[in-house]
Amino acid sequence: MPPEVALLESRALRASVSTRTEVLDRVKALSLLPDDIHVTTRMVADYYEVGIEAIQSLIKEHRDELADNGYRVIAGQELMSFKNISGVHARTPSLALFPRRAVLYVGMLLRDSEVARRVRTYLLDTEAAAGRPEPEVAPPYWGLPPGRRLGPGPHWDEHEYLQAHPEAYVPEQYTGPDQARLADWTRSVDRRLDAHGRVIGAMSEQLCRVGDDVREIRSDVSAMSQDMSELRQGMAQLNRRRR
Repeated sequence: MPPEVALLESRALRASVSTRTEVLDRVKALSLLPDDIHVTTRMVADYYEVGIEAIQSLIKEHRDELADNGYRVIAGQELMSFKNISGVHARTPSLALFPRRAVLYVGMLLRDSEVARRVRTYLLDTEAAAGRPEPEVAPPYWGLPPGRRLGPGPHWDEHEYLQAHPEAYVPEQYTGPDQARLADWTRSVDRRLDAHGRVIGAMSEQLCRVGDDVREIRSDVSAMSQDMSELRQGMAQLNRRRR
């Protein structure tokens, strides 16, 4: 018996993987209603590439289990409100809604569907992978304090430690050419930091000049505002004299 068939038979096993709804999109893209939460019976049938009658038959047989995982049928005022909120325009007296978790349950219960079989297989593979502990890889230890070990040879903090503790044990890969490469790398970093400092200084000067320009513009705008105010007063006096 294929391992995926176990999900068809065991309700406890289905419950143990019921939260892994991301499997649906990994097997096949699932289209949702405009509310981005639910799908209809027709949409579930399209996803699993079966007739709508197969989904309706499954609902009759496993309604309680599907209802426990979000399946429901809405009608009346609730249906009207749902249409207004979600933008659904179905002309039906009632509407069956499946959230992603209920859609996943359909895949665990549906027998005659290749897509459902792939969903079950993917679920079990994912669960098995999650149950395997990742091997622990111990970092290399050379008798020195832990540093940023980006590759062979000493790094900045280990280099400082070696300078302060010349009696410390130094492996072969920490001597000779590695030390020379580290010194070259340190000088290169210093040159880059100096260049960055000059760039930042130039940017600061430019920002200061921009600030001065902004203050001048504000002063000009203030003077123009004063001129406009005086012009309005003059126009008002001229109009009064004409009257």
